[in-house]
Amino acid sequence: MSENKDAYGRGADLDGEISDILTEVSGYTGKHSGDDSISEMARRYGVRVTDPSVGGGYEPRPVQPAGSYRAQPRGDGRIPSPPKNKYDDKGARIVYDAGDDEENAIGGRIAAGRAASSRSAENTVPLSVAERRRMIREKSEQVRVLYDEDTATHASKEAPFEPIGEKKKLPPVSDGREHRERRDRPGKPDAKKASAAKSKKKKNGKKNAAANNGELSKVRRIFKTFIPWNGDSRGECVRKIVMDVSFLVLLICALYFTNYFIELHEAIDTNKGTHVDPPAVTQTVDENAAAWAEMRAKYPNVDFPEGMLIEYADLYGRNQDTVGYVSIENTGVFGAIVQADDNEFYLKHDFRKVQTKYGQLYMDFRNSPKDLDDNTIIYGHHMKDGLMFAQLSDYYEDTKEHTALEFYQQHPVIDYNTLFQNYKWKICAVFVTNNRPSDDNGYMFNIIVPNFHTRESLKAYIEAVKERSIIDTGVDWNENDKFISLITCAYDFNDERLVVIARMVREGEPDTVNVNLAKRNGNPRYPQKWYDVKGQKNPYRDAFRWEPNT
Repeated sequence: MSENKDAYGRGADLDGEISDILTEVSGYTGKHSGDDSISEMARRYGVRVTDPSVGGGYEPRPVQPAGSYRAQPRGDGRIPSPPKNKYDDKGARIVYDAGDDEENAIGGRIAAGRAASSRSAENTVPLSVAERRRMIREKSEQVRVLYDEDTATHASKEAPFEPIGEKKKLPPVSDGREHRERRDRPGKPDAKKASAAKSKKKKNGKKNAAANNGELSKVRRIFKTFIPWNGDSRGECVRKIVMDVSFLVLLICALYFTNYFIELHEAIDTNKGTHVDPPAVTQTVDENAAAWAEMRAKYPNVDFPEGMLIEYADLYGRNQDTVGYVSIENTGVFGAIVQADDNEFYLKHDFRKVQTKYGQLYMDFRNSPKDLDDNTIIYGHHMKDGLMFAQLSDYYEDTKEHTALEFYQQHPVIDYNTLFQNYKWKICAVFVTNNRPSDDNGYMFNIIVPNFHTRESLKAYIEAVKERSIIDTGVDWNENDKFISLITCAYDFNDERLVVIARMVREGEPDTVNVNLAKRNGNPRYPQKWYDVKGQKNPYRDAFRWEPNT
């Protein structure tokens, strides 16, 4: 019987339990039948308990045990144990048989309890309140036949109990008090709502995890498309590498050209913004005064220099580094001339002082912007898109449209104006030189000389320039003239410089040039590097080397 004790959902031995209950009932000596524990046990096992005050003890209902044996109450009120070793027609020993009705079921339990009353008290386990309540709940379920053998054949007959050998712990029976306390307790969420919220959170977490896994899968597929992956063949890896390099080169080119066109557009706009058309008709005093009043109202915080020409007031109001304006008629060479404290700032900043590779046309910081020096030096980039001083190269190189000589004959005069006076300058010479001594046998022809110590030194400089000029312009010039030097880059070799020198139109002299006198110089002097690049012998290797102080 002990093998089947777990079929009832608790560890207590059924025989011992019934025996204890019967013993407790039989030992009743005057407790009132209204006692909760006695009444409850009596109801569980079908024992009718009467009040001792009116006579009698308890009266068990007649029970018909298994087989032909019928239990009869004895004089002391006890029911004799059913016969031992009772077997059914299949050879299984029957512990008790409750029959079909409730009375037989109750009698069977009592009989089984009597049979087990001789067992040791140490094998019995007292019933707890929860177990008693559970047993009351099970009372309505009819118990049919309980066999001693725990086999698959007879296990099917043990309904409605759980299958033999499987232990299922039933939840404790509650009187509802804890549910009421939880419902009435403030701030505590309902268990069902909390469970539903937890379930929803878990579901959402799974959904988010699935979404993240989906995104991760997409990203992984993209990476596997472009990056060599574990398991790719050698050919597939090479294909991906070539594709990646091509995309990278394409991206770099796209960024470069995008930046280039943005800078080009800004440089064109800036250059156009510095274009000045001098007034065609001389203004009257009143017209000039009105124009100045307008400029001072437009730039109230600017202190305009005394004697400044009105046509350059707007440029000066926008940038007080403005010192002049240069242009060559019908060319792309024009723009405001600025001057900084060094020759570096405007090399990479435009007229608005915004950083750009185009820079701005600027005067050497050693030159005087008002009182002209012997040689006013102006720098500008040679941009391959034709901006800044790029078109000066047409005085040096032949093109499909014209030769260098033809270009000079079309543009022999330069307009360079200070803020205080407008001037015309006749081009005297065009030549190239080096910017590093190593490119001309340790010698560098010095073109950055604002003022000469003596007239003889300036005269020697003029002779050195004539020797180097690729065009004999036919313009006479001497040590008493003032000059401007427009300097930009040339590209026969690294750090090559192109220089266009012009002298100021003398007082009373016409600003026109007899270009028919101009001709090409048959053997101009170049730096040693130029001859090396052209593969020619340098005829001036041992010639005189001019220095500013000689």
